[in-house]
Amino acid sequence: MNRSVKRKYSINVLDTLQLIFAGKISRSDLNKFIEFSCQIAHQYVLTERDKLVYRLRDSSIDTFDIAVRAISPIFLVNKQGEFSSLKKSFYNWLPKIEGENDAHFFLNKIIQKKTKQLIGDLYKESNPFFNKTLDSVYYYIALCKLKKLTIRGQIYITKTRFDRTKCSLISRDEFQSIPLSCFIDDKMMFEKLFKQLKKKNYSPAIPLYQLAWRLVEIKSELFEQPVSEEANFLSKQVVDEILDLGLRNTLVKLEESYLKKKKISLKEFQVYSSALKDITDDLKFSGTKRMLYEYLKPYFKNLTVSKFNERYRNTFEYLDKSYRKEIAKLYKI
Repeated sequence: MNRSVKRKYSINVLDTLQLIFAGKISRSDLNKFIEFSCQIAHQYVLTERDKLVYRLRDSSIDTFDIAVRAISPIFLVNKQGEFSSLKKSFYNWLPKIEGENDAHFFLNKIIQKKTKQLIGDLYKESNPFFNKTLDSVYYYIALCKLKKLTIRGQIYITKTRFDRTKCSLISRDEFQSIPLSCFIDDKMMFEKLFKQLKKKNYSPAIPLYQLAWRLVEIKSELFEQPVSEEANFLSKQVVDEILDLGLRNTLVKLEESYLKKKKISLKEFQVYSSALKDITDDLKFSGTKRMLYEYLKPYFKNLTVSKFNERYRNTFEYLDKSYRKEIAKLYKI
């Protein structure tokens, strides 16, 4: 899909869907409908952009690419060339779709669902330690009876609600400069952070995702459940060993399940191996990951997103998930 396309189409969704299901739609009209659907997905991704930047730690996120990837499963065709998944969703939809408003609602909902699923997958891919830490932060927010408040597109932890139009929020650099001592006692951490905010004349709002990343960065296990009396730190050396062992186990699985069974070529085995090593390096040195497509792109000349989705995505996603499972398993030992 051409990312330079800025046209906005006026689409009769119900008529278009019926033409698609009847196999009577022209290629031109189908492309317009797909672009129209992509625009819907893109608008949703844009509303999530700030959250994506914080959680993926990547200010250069390609929102258009995410939108394209999100709607791709909707328009998959079977061997007969039918849009079977879309058709099944349409005719199983309740209440029954009878008019244009119903059809618009249906299309928006399935696009929103697919976009949410993809964004959720991106979060899970980004860093296994981050997701584990974030879950624990949520636990302690509930335990301490704190609130989550969205301010200017970001989620903050607060004691009470306040006037968001007049607040003074701590900057990223200022938050990073807060002393490590404020983070090493889970029972007092929030109180210490609120005191730091007050001391610096900022509103009592702790940036949720930045807090989680800060905890990941210091390799802390202090948010583990159950909570121990003393804070235990997971050293960088131990984390690196976990990542390396998880990588080795995944490469063995790649060789045994794919190469030896001739499901992939030797070149593909080498590319997947190199890409998994690149993921490991990113987790070691930056604490985050890029999109999976970006890991294969350097090894396949002229690799496009559509070709990645068609030929390599399923295998590489499986390998990536296997790698994360290995890390999680070793992390619990």
